[in-house]
Amino acid sequence: NLGNDLPDYLYVFIGDAADITEQAVVIDSTCSGSGLTLLDSFGPLDLVSYMNCKGDYDCFVDVDYKYLVTNGGSVDFTITELDRTLNGESVDLLVDANVPDLVLSPAGMFMKSEQVEVGRCMDDVVYTNNVTVVAEGSDTRECMDDASYVFRVDVGTLTPTEVPSFQPSPIPSLAP
Repeated sequence: NLGNDLPDYLYVFIGDAADITEQAVVIDSTCSGSGLTLLDSFGPLDLVSYMNCKGDYDCFVDVDYKYLVTNGGSVDFTITELDRTLNGESVDLLVDANVPDLVLSPAGMFMKSEQVEVGRCMDDVVYTNNVTVVAEGSDTRECMDDASYVFRVDVGTLTPTEVPSFQPSPIPSLAP
């Protein structure tokens, strides 16, 4: 239990506004038996992260996106829109952009980065990130492009594991 930093058992009392206990839950933190697994339920509580001597375990991870806009044309252009929609949530990626950085000469580039928290404990979840960029050329022509990035979450083992062994393990030998 993390070098005796925790008591062997955690007692959690869930009550109402008048401090009347509605439910009491006991969580075994001795690391014996099957141990803790992400998404274990303890009454009305679900375990979504924990830390032990082997590391941090969390149902949520950060994904880093980098959006690169390049000018492949022969005239300067100014980026007027750069939006992304991730699973229905739209964000204007130009909110804090430095306006001079949005003017791209031929072969010029603009990059925007963002970090998004995604869940990894729900099986078969698909994350779809649609990105659209609109720019206006110095010759007043408008240019637009879009891209989609898709990845799927497949839940693997949610508990800390040692180096995997092949299943079934071979029968132990009597020879040295």
